Amino acid sequence: MKYIRTMMVVAVLLLATLSAAHAGVSRDVDVDDYRVKAEQGRAYAQYNLTLRYEDGKGVHQDHKEAARLFRKAAGQGHVKAQFNLGLMYVQGQGVKQDYIMAHMYWNIAVVGGNKGALKNRDKVTAMMTTTQIEKAQDLAQEWMRTH
Repeated sequence: MKYIRTMMVVAVLLLATLSAAHAGVSRDVDVDDYRVKAEQGRAYAQYNLTLRYEDGKGVHQDHKEAARLFRKAAGQGHVKAQFNLGLMYVQGQGVKQDYIMAHMYWNIAVVGGNKGALKNRDKVTAMMTTTQIEKAQDLAQEWMRTH
């Protein structure tokens, strides 16, 4: 009897795992914890939850939600979130492609010490007009004044 009960539990767990895998979502207990802490305004949780939305780990992949959460974390000074927002804007992933916004976020991340942002900012600068660069710099300065 104990053996049958154990086998039934194993079968239920196996089916649950297969169902989640089939749906393209793996079970991840950290997601629930990150979600609660992200709503409490914790930048590290917003950032980590965003990574899950980008990759579809523990949640359905959702680049728009990733961008929303990156903005929240970036607004609290999370330099990696600022860097990743620049990437999203260059690629048009979850947001409309916008080199000005990419440049702005990479400018902000550079001030925070992110060396990769410096390289990326320089690359996107080569694809922008002088007017676009000036606008990006103005937006970055305004953003830093208000955050």
